[in-house]
Amino acid sequence: MKIFQDSRVKTPSMAIAIAIAIAGCGDDGLGEGSGSTGEDSTSPSSSSSTTMSADSSSTTDPQTSSSTTTDTDTDTDTDTDTEQTGTGTTGMELCDQTNIELPGDDFFPEGTAWDAEGTLYAASLATGSVARATPCQSKTEQLVPSGGPLRNPLGMIVDDANGWLIVCDSDLGFMEPPSIDVLALDTGILAATHDFDAVGICNDLALDGDGNVYATESIGGRVMRVRADDLARDTPAQTWATDPDFAVGMGEFGLNGIAYDDDASLYVVNFQQGELHRIDIEDNGDAGAITAITLDAPLANPDGMKWRGDGELWVIEQGLSAISRITLDGDSASAEIVADGLDIPTTFALIDGSAWIAEGQLDHMPAFGGDGASEPPFVVTRVDP
Repeated sequence: MKIFQDSRVKTPSMAIAIAIAIAGCGDDGLGEGSGSTGEDSTSPSSSSSTTMSADSSSTTDPQTSSSTTTDTDTDTDTDTDTEQTGTGTTGMELCDQTNIELPGDDFFPEGTAWDAEGTLYAASLATGSVARATPCQSKTEQLVPSGGPLRNPLGMIVDDANGWLIVCDSDLGFMEPPSIDVLALDTGILAATHDFDAVGICNDLALDGDGNVYATESIGGRVMRVRADDLARDTPAQTWATDPDFAVGMGEFGLNGIAYDDDASLYVVNFQQGELHRIDIEDNGDAGAITAITLDAPLANPDGMKWRGDGELWVIEQGLSAISRITLDGDSASAEIVADGLDIPTTFALIDGSAWIAEGQLDHMPAFGGDGASEPPFVVTRVDP
């Protein structure tokens, strides 16, 4: 991985081919426990001397018992000592660890999230499992098993106030509509499901100051919402915002990352068009004005995005194999690469100021026409500002 100051040189990427494969794929080639049929379905950045790893063999049913209980077969301690360099805002001790190893040789991470305690969550797009780990500790553990309640999870977000892990759960076989699923943060047990009204892709999530959840739908060009009062019970997700700028052509992949600005607006990016839009949230909760932000250059296949405060967004640019900083100035913005050399980055979690980025290796995923020749271990890589 290389750190950039101000360069934005575009590099070749398989991002557009992957997006087209998502939109047009059937139900073959998914990992075990994924998709509606249940049929079986890169190189990582420089490795760290301090990692966490686990075996993903457990298939405990999350509906009948907690999946957080692990034994020596599912958790692997690493005895490497970690140099401590300070204390973060969560009370978590910082260290020199630069990546976290994810379990198994078919994880293909997409969604990531983090909680107030500094715990990282990573979802497997291929198997439907979710792993969690605390950076600078010695092991990961399985929260949601393969073959559990999730099909092909993408974006995730934590609702700390209610103890929920909220997941964009899609069906890459395109047999069933996607859904916003609400799981117990401590056990991984499914609490509620919010189905979409049509087949598509539930991609990424944001949580506003009132506890409402918003999701991008990448095929239909809309932002969906579940009100805070409805999250704990099964209700349909509702279309909240649409705009002609969100539309993409047949076989193309549109809205992707979404972020709340801690005030009264959401920001969304369009993977295909490289665009950034702001959506105002009215006092009554309705979608207000939708503004196209003028960028100094189109974003290169933007994916996961997070608000960092003070008019700054961080965004994955898959077309650059990079994570970039967007600096807003009213209705205009500029972008610069923070770090590149990542292996098909997808989303990231922000823990004590560091971005922990999932390197998806999605160009090798069979569901996307890949050869399955991934290069384990799959990792979540740390990048500092």
